[in-house]
Amino acid sequence: MRCQLTTQSQNCYREQIQKEMLTRLAWKSRYAKLYPSCDNPPKNSTDSTQLPQLPADTQ
Repeated sequence: MRCQLTTQSQNCYREQIQKEMLTRLAWKSRYAKLYPSCDNPPKNSTDSTQLPQLPADTQ
């Protein structure tokens, strides 16, 4: 038997998604300094974001 998508089940899913979002935001606000994101490079290190230069071809 298939589960029918009723207004009540839609509201339940919406509430679950909101709770998860708020939990993630609370965790990030609490632990962001201890666990920096991989997407954001360190602010002080500008050299690590640049690619190494290849030697010029002198032929």
